[in-house]
Amino acid sequence: MVHYYCPTCWREFHATQRQCVKCGEDLQHSLDDNRYIESILHALNRHEPSILMRACWVLGRIRDPRAAAPLIHLMQRTSNPFVVAAASDALGRIAPPEAAFFLEALSHHPAKTVIETARAALPRLNANTKEDRTMTPFSIMMELPGKGSVILSDLVMDFSGTLSLEGVLLPGVAERLTEIAERMPTAILTADTYGKARESLAGMPVDIRIVESAMDKAFYVETVGSKHVIAIGNGRNDVAMLDRAELAIAVIGPEGAAAELLRVADIVVCDINDALDMILNPTRIKATLRD
Repeated sequence: MVHYYCPTCWREFHATQRQCVKCGEDLQHSLDDNRYIESILHALNRHEPSILMRACWVLGRIRDPRAAAPLIHLMQRTSNPFVVAAASDALGRIAPPEAAFFLEALSHHPAKTVIETARAALPRLNANTKEDRTMTPFSIMMELPGKGSVILSDLVMDFSGTLSLEGVLLPGVAERLTEIAERMPTAILTADTYGKARESLAGMPVDIRIVESAMDKAFYVETVGSKHVIAIGNGRNDVAMLDRAELAIAVIGPEGAAAELLRVADIVVCDINDALDMILNPTRIKATLRD
């Protein structure tokens, strides 16, 4: 599902709307390709971390060279490490000539998440990648009991014990996760207990963040915008992350699940592939949560 945002106030709108209900912008004019890019670039001037991170994600997939300078400016003016990491990831995908200098500098940033993202982005500068630039973000819109109508547009997941067993990706996960991550911003937050996360997820369009604590995971969800996040995990250090997410899915996998996690989950599954299939087929979520 394609999402459109007003280039003036960044309010979401439907393709059939002619005028923004918030600021009065001519929305039909915003639907041509150049105007769409301009609206995403305009969003980089905003202050809300969730908008900045989503704009970086879209620009990184479109890979329009016009985004390079605004992304660099964003990295220089913000102190939010998750926004800096998102901008550096996008810059690495666009790969302008000047990117190497900034990414190299960021590889020595005080924040661990920025260091990891910048170091992962550097190899892309010389890679001859062929990404599909026609892909557009999709969201899941539904009614949740007690929460009303929600828009779920970001996926945040644990790695060890959720996607993997002893650091090795579980069967069936790679295909499903890749399909989701190509269309929806997907972040893997992990302490990387077995040191295999980057190796196991190599080549997948996911954002891998090495974190140190449960509160790092919770802070990331809040930064992205908790009311639009689907969170999936299995461990005790996932409790705060799932508790803040709009839709929380607990996985009782081969490494089990923390009992405390089940108390904050909206849905509990016994196989990670069932959770991923729910995102690919949202009617299953509706069926599970229906009153």
